[in-house]
Amino acid sequence: MSTDPSRIILHYLEKSRCHRIVWLLEELNIEYDLRLYHKNPYDQSAIKDIFQVSPLGKSPILELQYQDKPKLILFESGHIINYLIDHYDNDLKPITEEGIIKHDYFTFLIESSISENITFILALKNFQSGLNDSSDVQEYIKVFNKGYNFRQLELKLDELEVQLSSGSNYLIEDKLTSVDILLSFYTHIIFDTDLVDISKDRYPYLSKWWGNTLKQDGLIKANKRVLLEGDNKYPVWFD
Repeated sequence: MSTDPSRIILHYLEKSRCHRIVWLLEELNIEYDLRLYHKNPYDQSAIKDIFQVSPLGKSPILELQYQDKPKLILFESGHIINYLIDHYDNDLKPITEEGIIKHDYFTFLIESSISENITFILALKNFQSGLNDSSDVQEYIKVFNKGYNFRQLELKLDELEVQLSSGSNYLIEDKLTSVDILLSFYTHIIFDTDLVDISKDRYPYLSKWWGNTLKQDGLIKANKRVLLEGDNKYPVWFD
């Protein structure tokens, strides 16, 4: 009796963290189906269709169907990535004890701390755009973002910069691991958009890492697959 799923479906929300799961599936050479969803253009939330799969309307959602047992539905990027790494043969796991410790640490740093800072920055900027220029709240948001969110984000990026200062193209053990995949969504926002007002020149090693990341075969395949299956109507990255 096989324990492997008979079918894997990734429920994919455009311009979201979900793209990291497509990349990982391509790296693992796993067969999967894509179900693509647009965001609500007014507030960038998921459209109602995805609520049929997730009660929270969140993506990514990985659905594993089996012939001999109930299907398994996984939520949250970190959880999905850990599940796939643990259940499929791959070279994406760190080998040394030091590498394993760093891998766990950077996973939480990226998915908890860096994610939180960028989410706050973007949410407050969206709220700020609806206020008039003379609003006291407008000034408070500017001070809060500059004094806390941006400062906290810079400290965490400083740590990544030190980690990459050896010149490696990868965060751990000089090879691609899941933490490189996890970080990609946030470095895209930092380096490729104007959504986060932070000095790119401050992070030459992180910038070099991002340039190398964009050349990874699995990511290139993921980009092509989403654009092809979505007939170029489901953007991969933020504008």
